[in-house]
This record gives sequence, C-alpha cells and structure tokens, in this order.
Amino acid sequence: MCIINFENHFGKLEDPRIGNRKIHPLINVIFITLVGVICGLNTFVEIEELGKGKIEFLKKYLDLTHGIPSHDTFGNVFALIDSGHFAECFENWSSSLRTLISEDFIALDGKSIRSSLDKNKNKLPIHLMNVWSSMNNICLAQMRCDNKSNEV
Repeated sequence: MCIINFENHFGKLEDPRIGNRKIHPLINVIFITLVGVICGLNTFVEIEELGKGKIEFLKKYLDLTHGIPSHDTFGNVFALIDSGHFAECFENWSSSLRTLISEDFIALDGKSIRSSLDKNKNKLPIHLMNVWSSMNNICLAQMRCDNKSNEV
C-alpha cells in the first residue's frame, strides 16, 4: 500500500479534534482503520488489537511515536469526522487504485441497511449501491440511492 498516495487523498481531511486530543495523527487513525476493515474487522476493539499485533508492519508506513490509538480514540475520531468529506476522500483514493488493476471484474450490488426503516418518523430505509472490485476484494465506490430499485 503506497502511503504517499494515501496521504494525498486523506491528508485533505480536516481533523475534528481539538487541543491536546491530537496525540495520534489523523492519518494514522484512518490508515489503521482502513487496514482493519480491509482485513474484515468490524469493531474498533478489533482494529486496536490488529494495530498492536502488527505494529512493526505499520511503523514502516506511519509515525507511531505514541503507539497505536485506543479503540476509544478510533471511535471518537469517526464519530466527529465529516462523513461526507471522508466518503469523498475514500472514493477518490479507491478510484486511484484502479490504475494498479490490469484486469478486473467490477460488480454492482444494491443493499438496504438493516433497521434503517423508521415508521414512527415516516423515514424509508437507507439503500446503498456498491461498486466492487472482485480482483482486489475492495469497494471502489458507494453511494446512497433514493429508493429501492434494481441495480440498473
């Protein structure tokens, strides 16, 4: 994984933390989280454990002077971060990976988010469209759809 390419895309993301709560650089938090998600992890506790277990590997790419962030740090950062800007950075980064792909099958898949229907507030469920690279086992793009329809 080319960290320079990664920093070019996610370095534009504004750090929402204030004051002395910036012990761990934002790029570290995002990089470790995405490595964890790519590895199939689902919780910030698992991501913290991965970081601690792979600290020597991560030191090749990141300044880990203060070690691996805690699961609370991961959770706090992602609770505060501008999700729209993060999605834009992620989409640009994952799109840039296409140049590394020589031959690939691209899959389109629509999903409805479980428990996103709120009948009391008259809100329809959230529907997402994913563009998936089968060769690289990574989501290249994701967008919210207005209503449930077929992938076309």
